[in-house]
Amino acid sequence: MKISKLNGSALDWAVAKAWGVPDDYIDIKNGHPVLRDCMSWRPSTNWVQGGAIIEQEKIAIDFSDAGNDWCAAVYDADGCYSAKAPLVAAMRAFVASKLGNDIEVPEELV
Repeated sequence: MKISKLNGSALDWAVAKAWGVPDDYIDIKNGHPVLRDCMSWRPSTNWVQGGAIIEQEKIAIDFSDAGNDWCAAVYDADGCYSAKAPLVAAMRAFVASKLGNDIEVPEELV
């Protein structure tokens, strides 16, 4: 799946993968990723989780009046990823910087 199309649970799962979380630490419950022994994993909507990644990875976020979208880019990585929400744009940029522009996503998250 194209990173630019990732949303919701599929994007959150991809963020965990990009962050290096092993497969056996990611459970999918009720169609959403949960990290083992942890809370629900929602960095694309949770500013505490997503904000920590933005800070750590030096992700720049800007608003474009022309496209009425947020654009995010990781410092020292190619490309800008856009979305209607700033966290979604930032998490797409993060995933792409670590895993490339395409990723295989579990069927239950698509």
